[in-house]
Amino acid sequence: MDWPSYGYDWSNSVHNGRETVLSAESVSELVEAWRLDTGGVTGTPIVTDGVAYLGDWRGAVYAVDAIDGTTEWEAQVTDMPITSTVAVTDEVVIAGDLGGVLHAVDRGTRETVWSTNLEPRGASLFASPVVIGDMVVIGMTDTELEDNDPGFRASVVAVNLDDGGERWRLYTDPGKEPGYWVSIWSSAAYDPDRGLIYLGTGNTNQAEGAEDAPLDLPLTDGVMAIEQDTGKVAWFYRLVEHDEGRDLDVGSSPNLFSIGGRDVVGAGGKSGDYVVLDRDTGEEVWKTHLTSGGAGGGVMSTAAIGDGVIYVGSNELGVQGTIFALDAEDGSVLWREDLGGPISGGSMALANGVLYRGTLEGSVTALDADDGSLLWTDDLDSPLGGGFSVAGGRLYVGFGADDPRVRTDQAGGLVAYALAAD
Repeated sequence: MDWPSYGYDWSNSVHNGRETVLSAESVSELVEAWRLDTGGVTGTPIVTDGVAYLGDWRGAVYAVDAIDGTTEWEAQVTDMPITSTVAVTDEVVIAGDLGGVLHAVDRGTRETVWSTNLEPRGASLFASPVVIGDMVVIGMTDTELEDNDPGFRASVVAVNLDDGGERWRLYTDPGKEPGYWVSIWSSAAYDPDRGLIYLGTGNTNQAEGAEDAPLDLPLTDGVMAIEQDTGKVAWFYRLVEHDEGRDLDVGSSPNLFSIGGRDVVGAGGKSGDYVVLDRDTGEEVWKTHLTSGGAGGGVMSTAAIGDGVIYVGSNELGVQGTIFALDAEDGSVLWREDLGGPISGGSMALANGVLYRGTLEGSVTALDADDGSLLWTDDLDSPLGGGFSVAGGRLYVGFGADDPRVRTDQAGGLVAYALAAD
C-alpha cells in the first residue's frame, strides 16, 4: 500500500482508499517511529516498494526504508534547493530545483541520468513534476526576488522521460519585455480518457519597468485545461476577474472527480474560493467562498476528495487556518474546523476516514473526516510547508520550512509515525 505520487493519483485526490491500519479509532495511538534529519523538506514524501523518497533544500535526494528509516541511498543532485515533491518511476526519481533545472536520478545506481535547464532566465520549480506516459510535465515560476531576469517567461513544459528533451511548451506569460511572469505554482492533474492536463495559474509578478502593464492578462488567476499531445490550451476559466495586484493566484493543484455522472475539475484559489468546473468545457458548476484572500490568505494547498466530500483548507489573511468539508454536489459546507494557525502550503492527506493536516507553526493534526473533530495532534517544533502521505499504517511528514530562496541551510527532515503497538 503505497503513496506513489504528489497527489496520490492523476486525479490529485490525495486520498489513499486502501489504508486499513490507521483509522478514526486507532489514530490516537500514533507515536514517532523514526526520524531522518536532512535539510528542509517541503515536498510530499513518496512511498513505493517499501521505500520513501524525498528531496531537500540542500539539493539531495534520499531513498529511505519506509519501515525503519534506514537510509538506503543519498544522492547530491544539485546545489540548489529541492522544495517540491519528487516523482518516482520504475527506473528514476525526478526532482526539480529552484534554479529551474529538472533532474532524473537512477533508482539503482544513484547516478544522474539527465538534467534539463527548463528556463535559463531566472526560473524556479516550486511545482511538482508529474509523469504522464513517456513524458514529464511541470510548470515554472520566477523566484520573486529583486535580481530576477526581466526577460523571464513562465510556462508549462513537457519533457521526454528518457532523456529530458523538450516535447512541448505552453507560455503563460505573453512575452513582453520586461516580463509579466504569470507563474505556475500548481502541480498537474491528468485525465487520460480526454487527454487533458489541468493546472492552476498565477497572477502577474511584474519585472521592474512593467509596473503599468495590465494585471489581468489572458491566463492569470485561473484554471486551464491543456491538450496532452500538443500543449495547447483547450479552455481557460478565470477565478478572479480583477486581481488588482492582490496576489490572488491559483497555486493549489486541481482535483478531478465526478458529480452525478458529470466529470468535473475543482480547484481553490488565494481569493478564498473553491470552484468546480465542467471537465470538458470549463463551464462553472458551482463556487463557494470560504475566507478572505490575498497574500498568505485563501486556499494555498491542494484539497482532498473522498466519498462525495471535498476537504479544503483556507487561511484568513495568513493568520487563521480553517478546514472546510464541502458537499461535492453543490459546495455547501458540511463542517468547518479552525486549526489555530495558518495552514501550510502542501497538500493534506485523507485515508480511512481520517484527514491529516499541518500548520506553518509545526503542528501535525488528525481530524475525523465525518465531523472535523480532533483525533490526534503532535508538535514538531519546526515549521511545516509540505504535504503528508499515509501508507501501510504509517504517516509521513516532512518538516523544516522558511524561504529557500534566501536560506538554503534550513534544518529539517522526515518523520514517520506509527501506532504505538506496531
